[in-house]
Amino acid sequence: MMKRIFWHIFFLTIFLTILYLPVINRIKAVPPGKTYTKVHRIFEDYYYYLSVIRQGRGNWAEVDQYTTEKTNPSRVHLFYLFLGKIARITGISDSDAYYGAITVSLIIFYFYTCRLIRLLLPEKWMIPTLLIIYLAAPLPDFTFYLFDKKITTTYGWWTNTDIYHRLSLIPHHFFTGALLIGTVFYFILYLRQKKIKPAIICGLITGTANLFFAVPGFIFLVSVIAACIIFPAIIYLSAIKPLKKNKIQVFFNRQILTGLIIILALSVLTQAFVYLQLKLLGHPWSDNLIWEYNTYHAERFPYQFFIFLSSYGTLPYLMLILFVNTILKPTFEKIFLLLIGMMPIILYLLSAGGILTINKIRFVYGAPYVFGGIAAIMAIRLIIGKFHNKLIPALFLFLLFLPNTFISLKNYRERDVKITNYNNNEFIPTIYFEAADYLNGNTEEFSNVLIPFNIGTLLPAYTHNKVYIGHEVSTADFWGKYALSNRFFYEKDMNRDEVQKILGNNRIEYVFWDSGPLPEIYSEFMAPVFRKEHIVIYKTKI
Repeated sequence: MMKRIFWHIFFLTIFLTILYLPVINRIKAVPPGKTYTKVHRIFEDYYYYLSVIRQGRGNWAEVDQYTTEKTNPSRVHLFYLFLGKIARITGISDSDAYYGAITVSLIIFYFYTCRLIRLLLPEKWMIPTLLIIYLAAPLPDFTFYLFDKKITTTYGWWTNTDIYHRLSLIPHHFFTGALLIGTVFYFILYLRQKKIKPAIICGLITGTANLFFAVPGFIFLVSVIAACIIFPAIIYLSAIKPLKKNKIQVFFNRQILTGLIIILALSVLTQAFVYLQLKLLGHPWSDNLIWEYNTYHAERFPYQFFIFLSSYGTLPYLMLILFVNTILKPTFEKIFLLLIGMMPIILYLLSAGGILTINKIRFVYGAPYVFGGIAAIMAIRLIIGKFHNKLIPALFLFLLFLPNTFISLKNYRERDVKITNYNNNEFIPTIYFEAADYLNGNTEEFSNVLIPFNIGTLLPAYTHNKVYIGHEVSTADFWGKYALSNRFFYEKDMNRDEVQKILGNNRIEYVFWDSGPLPEIYSEFMAPVFRKEHIVIYKTKI
């Protein structure tokens, strides 16, 4: 018992160190006069989620702060509204609530991963399986040509499967990924026990996950349905004739079917709720799914199939061994495990082929390395079982994973731990937060501010204002506004009619100016109300 606890503490300590070392390193190196905002992953998304947490402190619906148009309040990002409530009750900052959610998600993820491993494998395989799941890295970067086509294999920053990003996903992705592991655990437990309680828990967990982020639940749903079709098909094609019908009937009995109906019903209903909410709310919510699909479904670098496949590392090739074994000795569990491990790749190809109108890069969030790692260990056990001397194949397989792990740790150090640029969207001059404090104390909630794009992505995370331009997806007519914003702030070539139009049509009440001298024409339409060094906030006269 104590030995098991030691190993769990050991692994969690390593994982939390990997998660927080980049943050700690930056906190210690904040330049004078700047504030480190603890940006996590894509800065636009990070600030967007902070804005929802901020709103969640007082509301149960979010207002899109990244467009000056009127939009319907929504609960699309319900997870961050909950975080806002937690932040208000505990008195912690929005960014601490954000990182706290990652930490909690990591612990839940680890907990259910261990439970799933113990359910499917002998206890002595726990540590090797955890090492492969968390440390078996993607393939190293290299390029080759296949039939005159350039093939690039690299983990790609967007695949989330290198050592660092496995442990630091965006909070709602990580949390629902953790719940997906729990869903799979209770689903397999139900198949073994044939009791209704695990089925209900499984359905409730996947339903809850869907309300926060529906992609992992969708991967689970499709995998279950596919397994229910493929399992009897394999039995029918491979079993001895007198046993075919009997074996299928024994598995799909009344108890199993009742549980499957409960699980699938809860999953489908919550998936439908999320989808309808997106479709009925109007812009930007109703446009989000099709915008993402149109933007990312084409096979363009870096969002390419071979990059996605190489992010799995060596796992798919070991899973092929289990696949052959499953065809020869089919069980529903093994078929389901292989399907849920490979389903992100299948769904990715369907999206890239135009068959499934969902953004293909979303399918990385189904924790494929967990199911792939367990399937890989099952394959390794089959390989080792063929040898009299178990040490030789075990050593070979260990050496197979070791180089990739070192490469991934090196990439983690170079790309995530090291600070390569202080003039980015992580280290913000402190005077910008003083301007934000002015807006919070002297403007009405959700009043419109005209602002340059780079500051527009930041401001809603720290004020209650709406901005003319900010997050690409949430800003109505983003590229049109981007061009007009650049003209207003940087080219400074708008005439009186154009200035009056951009301020009046967008109901602009304040202008956030940090672009040098204000053109004389502009000054006719606004008066300064805050000034700090090169930042001036103007109240409009429209």
